Amino acid sequence: MKISADCPYLDPRREIPPGESHTIQCCRPEAPYHDDCEPICCKMPDEIEAYRLHWDSAFRGHAIIRVGRFEDGGLVLRYLYRPRRFAEAQRGRFALTLADWTQMNDALIAANFWTLDPWEMRAGLDGVTWTIEGRREDTYHFISRWCPGGALWAIGRLLFDFAGLDELRV
Repeated sequence: MKISADCPYLDPRREIPPGESHTIQCCRPEAPYHDDCEPICCKMPDEIEAYRLHWDSAFRGHAIIRVGRFEDGGLVLRYLYRPRRFAEAQRGRFALTLADWTQMNDALIAANFWTLDPWEMRAGLDGVTWTIEGRREDTYHFISRWCPGGALWAIGRLLFDFAGLDELRV
């Protein structure tokens, strides 16, 4: 999907009012933003590529991990993690290496991320729902899966490792 050139969230200087953050539907249809109220497009055009994992566990809290590659070559990871549903959020932000970014791209290619169907009709009462979003320049894609395995699980494991979090388990 192409991100519209007139998207009101493209301007990184625009403050998103707290009441409006949960109504943003242009980038992630039918998925709430929870603790990360920033649309994945809002750092365009300086951030030329970005990926975000929203990991939402029935019993072990949730995490949002975002990696971005900027036009100037900078690679940044930000995360928010709650080990339990109502626990205080842990936040972090730091630079990634080019080797980290290459590893991330290899994982995305192994999973065929950009060609996967957005939704998989599989669900359960407990477990973990994953939403993985990607944006390359003005092209956007997302997938939502319940308890994924294989190459998709490897993407999540890699992002958790980059963030220094060890919650993700088989």
